[in-house]
Amino acid sequence: MNDYFDVYLELIRAVSCQNKVIRIRFYHSFAQKLLHQMIYLLLSILFAVLIYVYFRLISIYKLDEFQVIVVNYLVAVILGLSLWQEPIVPKVIIGSSWFPISIFIGISFIVTFYLFALSSAKAGMALTAVSSKMSVLLPVIAGFIFFGESMSFLKITGIILAIISFLLVFSKGGKIKMVSWSVLLLPILIFIGSGTNDTLTKYAQHSLLDGDDNLFLTTLFLIAFIFSLLFVVMQFVLTHRKVSWISLLFGSIVGVVNFGTMYFLLSALNYFEASTLFPILNVSVVLLTAFIGMFFFKEKLSLLNWSGILLAAISILIISIN
Repeated sequence: MNDYFDVYLELIRAVSCQNKVIRIRFYHSFAQKLLHQMIYLLLSILFAVLIYVYFRLISIYKLDEFQVIVVNYLVAVILGLSLWQEPIVPKVIIGSSWFPISIFIGISFIVTFYLFALSSAKAGMALTAVSSKMSVLLPVIAGFIFFGESMSFLKITGIILAIISFLLVFSKGGKIKMVSWSVLLLPILIFIGSGTNDTLTKYAQHSLLDGDDNLFLTTLFLIAFIFSLLFVVMQFVLTHRKVSWISLLFGSIVGVVNFGTMYFLLSALNYFEASTLFPILNVSVVLLTAFIGMFFFKEKLSLLNWSGILLAAISILIISIN
């Protein structure tokens, strides 16, 4: 968070400095640091949105979802390990208090990732993004029930607005009539899966982690890779499925984007407070995916759907800021 304060410290220095030459230097330094701040923010939004775009492309080009997923996690692990500065001792990881829960979260990552691919194809990018970002409700409720966090008026307001937005987003034909269960089920499962992942990660951070957050995240990616690889191998053995080189290539691109999403998010947190960054990020992702889905993938959204998307963005904003 030091970088966050350094940006505005440079501005204070520039305003208060009496020497014109030195004041110009301070303004120049402030502009450079502000540029870095905005670049990390924009890249974190861009990469988060690209994930939904790539999921949509998987269905369009009929790629093998699980081959994409397994290579995605392999690339994410390689990139994560390449940035890790300390030696990794498997015995220490296995003996850590958070290792058992990391297995469950890693497997849940695979399932949720696969559901993202299916939902982007069947329900569309906008509805998938809303379901994913609205899952912030689950860790908020869990924080109140299990971690003793307060339930303020703003939180309750955000939850109520989220429920209303859910009805509007999944309305059909401009009327408050829900879409078919075959379409609705996937976003609901994503909501539950993403919310469960966030809640369990919150529990690990609250009760189990002790300064080893990066190692925990890298372990999650590694476990997800191992189990997704086992599933793909079983597919090859049981169904004699062939290797799709296009799916493997596409998976490597998704892996870079998936890792980049986390990397630029962590980098942006050095310049922004979490209460500022996450509302901007979540709302931007929801709105941008909706526009991209409409203009580039011809997804049809009624006025009620758009009202639900905007209301979902407001509810996410209220909950995140609070």
